[in-house]
Amino acid sequence: MILVDFNQIVIANLVKAINPKDPVETGCFLLAAAQSGTHPTDHGSARRTYGHSMVISPWGEVLLNLKSALGFGLVDLNLEDVDTARNRVPSLRADTQYAGPLHE
Repeated sequence: MILVDFNQIVIANLVKAINPKDPVETGCFLLAAAQSGTHPTDHGSARRTYGHSMVISPWGEVLLNLKSALGFGLVDLNLEDVDTARNRVPSLRADTQYAGPLHE
């Protein structure tokens, strides 16, 4: 899980960096939880957070993107999607045994 609490400039670039196809490399769900809104602080000035909570499936489908909306989102994760995605990637199906380096 990626926990995010950055300023507006950083979050704008971070959201661009999260590629929905990244989970395909490992066949996992990507859960990016982030706060959104204005929050009081002990030193007087409010802290602003910019959200963009996301859930991406193992095959790269964006299941949830809250953008800067206040609130929360719920997503049912079908864990069978992990096996399905991994079976679609030939290198993740390989059962070749690694023999290690050859020493002469």
